[in-house]
This record gives sequence, C-alpha cells and structure tokens, in this order.
Amino acid sequence: MNWTSGRNGTPPPHYQSTVDTAADHHTEPWLNHEREPLLPPRDDQNDQRSRGKRSFSLKGLALCAIVSVLIAGNIAGPIIIFKSAKLDTCPEAEAMDRLRGKWTLEERLHNVTVEERQQLYELWRVEDATHTAKINFWAEEDLEREEIRKEWHLEVIEHERKEHEREEVRKEWQCEAVEHERFERERQQREAREHEEARQKWEREVIEHECEERERRKREWEERQKMGFFWMDIEATHCVRYGTRKYTARLANVPDGFEPRVEACEETELSINGKVKGPTRCEDRVGLGVYGIWEVEGDAACSTWFNWFTDNGCTAPSSGLRKYSMYMEDLRQGDDWEVMCSSTPVTFNEMYFAHPDTCYQRNAGTYGVWNVRDTSCW
Repeated sequence: MNWTSGRNGTPPPHYQSTVDTAADHHTEPWLNHEREPLLPPRDDQNDQRSRGKRSFSLKGLALCAIVSVLIAGNIAGPIIIFKSAKLDTCPEAEAMDRLRGKWTLEERLHNVTVEERQQLYELWRVEDATHTAKINFWAEEDLEREEIRKEWHLEVIEHERKEHEREEVRKEWQCEAVEHERFERERQQREAREHEEARQKWEREVIEHECEERERRKREWEERQKMGFFWMDIEATHCVRYGTRKYTARLANVPDGFEPRVEACEETELSINGKVKGPTRCEDRVGLGVYGIWEVEGDAACSTWFNWFTDNGCTAPSSGLRKYSMYMEDLRQGDDWEVMCSSTPVTFNEMYFAHPDTCYQRNAGTYGVWNVRDTSCW
C-alpha cells in the first residue's frame, strides 16, 4: 500500500504481523495464521512445543470421540446428536474463529484509519494552499498599503504646505481686520459727531420754523379777522354712504391776489346740523372761488333701511348656508345705490349685520343678500 506522507512527512504507525514465518507451512495450513493480533512473534522452541501440544490434543480428542461413539451407540438419537454436537465443537477452532474475527475487525478499523488520515492529509494540503494564497494576498495588500502610505505622506506634506500658506493669509487678514475695525470705529465716531451736529441743527431749524409758522398763522389770522371771511352758498348734496351726507360751501370775502386761500378755507369753520367743524377738504376752483367740502355723519336724510324680508332657502345642498334677501328703502335719487346698500346695517332673526354680503338691482329696486350659517342646510 502506498502511504501519503502528512504535513510533517510522518508515515502511519507500523503494523507488525505475528505470523510465524519460520514454521513449516506444509504440516498444518491453519497454523500459518496469526495467533494474536499485534503481538510480537515467539521463539521457535516455544512454538514447536505449542504445536506438539495442539497435535496431541487433537489426537486425544479424536480417540475420545470414537470411544464415545462406540459406548453410546445404543443411546437415543437426541442424546447422540447432542453428544456429537459437543464433540464437534473444538475449543481451539472456536478460539481461532474469534481471533480471526478480531483480526478482520482490526483490519477494517485500520483501513478506516488510513482513509481518515488520507482525508486529513488532503485537508492539510488544501489548507496549505489556502494559507499560501492568503499569504500572497496579504503580501499584495501590504504593497498596496505601502503605496497608499507613500501617497498619503505626500498628501500630508502638501496639506501642511497649503495650511502654512493659509495661516499666512489668515494672519494678513487678521491684520487687515484690525485695521478695518480701527477705521470703522473712527468712521462711526465721526459720523456720530456729524449726526449729532446735524440733529442739533435740525432741532434749531424746527424750532425756528415753528416760531415762523406761528408768526405767519398769527398774521394770517389777524388778516382774516380784518377781512371777515365767511361761508356762503351752503348746499347739501348727495349721500356718500349710510348716514353720511356731503355738504359744500364757498368761502366769501376773499380778496383777489390773496395767496393762502386754501389755508384760509381749512381754518374757517362752519356749523352744520348743530356741529361746528372745519371742512374735510378744500378746493380752489379757478374763477369760481375756494370751496369747502364736508362729509357730515348722522344725517337722517341718508338713513336707508331694509324691508320685505325673504327666505330664499339653502344656497346649495350640504352648503350649511341659508340665503336671505331684503329690499332697501329710502334710496335718494342721485345717490350711489351700491355704496348705500353695502354700508346699510340690518337686524333680523335676532342677528345684527353691519352690511349685506352682496347687493343687486332688479326692476329699479335695490336688494341686499345675506348668506347665513344654518345647520338645517347640511
């Protein structure tokens, strides 16, 4: 059998046979087999004595068997069969069979051990190849890491150089920042001084202007008192919204060439509906004079109101809104119906509304519309 050496070159353990090769193989063939497995061979004299004993034992046994057969010839068949079976059972043969069975088992175990060792040697070979491949791979990785380390070292040097340049730039920038802060601080101080001087100058100018304005107003008031301005051609015009009416009047006794005509209009008051107030604005109508315009609130002539309450149902299915409409009463001719309608308040269903949601005209009548939340319209 060819043995494959292991990792260390060690062959499998030696198995020494116990067969007596010096014995006479022609006398008894069964004596050529091994006596006991894995036992060292005995010397020739002991072996011959043991062979003589075995030969004598066999002859004695044969003689005993013949005598027993002759003596027990008349014994019943079962007894003869039983005796024959016992006589046929040779103790030496049984021992040899047991020994042969042990040898067969040992041989099988030995073959299994050899196969396992061969498998182990093959596994070692594969592991050696794998280990060698790993070593080669690691060596390549080491080379790559060395290249990367060299590149990284160059990058570190370049980075340090750039960092040094940036540090120089940073120092220059810090110097510039300090200089800029100093310049900015001086500029702010200078501007603050200039601003304070300008503010003081402006305050003086304001005070002087107020004094001059008071003097001018005083002179104009004295002149108006001497001239005796008053309002004439007072006229109540149209309504500008609910409860508010427009009034106009012309300022009389204004001499030609009098420049502060509009200022005189704004400061001349008029009593309208028991309320004394100056005009809302003034207009210098060339060739016609100066007119004052008032918008007087609380004028009953502009008190429109809604009548003929109508429930128009839900605005749409699941809208949650119910539509109501009412007719607007006391709209004066010439008044803006849309302005008056959109500013007229109303109260219905115990709810106050400052104005309608929308307004419209139909058949020369003006109507207001309200969309009110109603749970019955869900």
